Amino acid sequence: MTRRREPLALWTCVIGAWLSLGFALYLTLLPFEFGGMGLEEAWSLYRDMSLQGPGASGRAQFMANAMMFMPLGFFWMAWLTYGRSHLVWHLGALALVALLGLAATATVEFLQIWLPYRYPAGADIAGNFLGAVVGALMWWGLHRPLLRWRGQLAGPNRVIVPAVLIAYAILYVAIGLAPFDLVLSTAEWSQRLDSDTWGLWVAAGACTSDLRCISELGLTLVASVPVGILLAYGLGRRPPANGAVLVTLAALLAILLEALNLATLSGIAEGRSAVLRGAGFVTGMLLYEYLSPPQVMQTLRRAAIPLLVVATPLYGVALLALNHDLGPYQWDRAAISAQWAQLNLWPFYYHYFVGETVALRSAALHVAMYLPLGALIWLAQIRRPLHPRQLQWLAALGGLLAALLMEGGKLLVVGLRPDPASLVLATLAAWGMATALHFLTRLATEASTTSHTRARPPGSAPVTAERSTVISEPSRREHERD
Repeated sequence: MTRRREPLALWTCVIGAWLSLGFALYLTLLPFEFGGMGLEEAWSLYRDMSLQGPGASGRAQFMANAMMFMPLGFFWMAWLTYGRSHLVWHLGALALVALLGLAATATVEFLQIWLPYRYPAGADIAGNFLGAVVGALMWWGLHRPLLRWRGQLAGPNRVIVPAVLIAYAILYVAIGLAPFDLVLSTAEWSQRLDSDTWGLWVAAGACTSDLRCISELGLTLVASVPVGILLAYGLGRRPPANGAVLVTLAALLAILLEALNLATLSGIAEGRSAVLRGAGFVTGMLLYEYLSPPQVMQTLRRAAIPLLVVATPLYGVALLALNHDLGPYQWDRAAISAQWAQLNLWPFYYHYFVGETVALRSAALHVAMYLPLGALIWLAQIRRPLHPRQLQWLAALGGLLAALLMEGGKLLVVGLRPDPASLVLATLAAWGMATALHFLTRLATEASTTSHTRARPPGSAPVTAERSTVISEPSRREHERD
């Protein structure tokens, strides 16, 4: 029997399945401070838990719970159906994934009775269960597109750029709209329009002068550039020469994304954000038109050292300002010891004391802060490239050490508290950026080699000496016979 081709390796599915389950259990059982309540009393509280729907106020938490269990459903479905093509097998796997998601969330909600700040709720069980089912259905629906993308990435005539850019665009939109708490009624629309979370230019409740606010605006601009490159790629070999067409297309897309943000209960929709998105889109289109990957790589190799000399101290100052607000610092050992004694070292523990949207934005900002570190580490080895594994380990270690320095330094800053989650996010951010840039470097090298090969006129001598000998040998023998 022919086994079905799969877009992911089996070990990826297995590791992803167990990691997603462990991550879901970890987040839902924080801070692991179980009390001493009796089993009978706990069961009574569990049976009497609220079964009401989330409502408008709890929709963000409901959707966050669903998103938390989506990877569980996705990877467990991928593992259970690996190499199998029968519909009956797939339906059975879907039922098993649904039961696993239900058992996991029901068990977690029961255990939360013994935890401080936690209580069981039917809406949480429904959200987690829905997330597991949706994740399994996502694998079902995305199997063929992922398989096609894998073929584009690994085939002899690799079409890599659109696959990478499309994946980035999907991630860009998903992060911007998370946690997808959509407005569902006219009453909610009225409440949404009366809130201070949107504005024609600046939302009434938004910050305007804080360094973190400025960083978030800059991140909006930079993150939009690859989407502009994708737009230019989709328009053809080159984007339209008419600048008005470019600006109009970028403006329409930026307005659409802000309108989608307005259609969520927790999203922030602003005119300045739309302008920054549009500017990023136009920048990406122009980069696609006037720059080529080989040219960029050549420029970076020549200017690597000057760029590092200038960018490294600037990045260090910016990182210090974002994390420490430039002081004021304290050197009182008693105060530092007291703050350390009160610190909870479980990563993501403090995210449960803020709203879902605030937690997501905080995590995104911490990731964005350490992405440049991965880029600087990659730039430092661009002239003498390291092995990919060495580069990845170096970037991960650099992110961890930088986060340790920043978070440990917060013990010396009056009014600040270290966040252990930053250690995890910084490590992943630096590792991910270095890995992505190494991958793009390989693409640029291949593009340069391909263009050089295609640029040779017909009948010209091949590049390699071995191929030249094989091809020219018949001609030499023909010449000798003559």
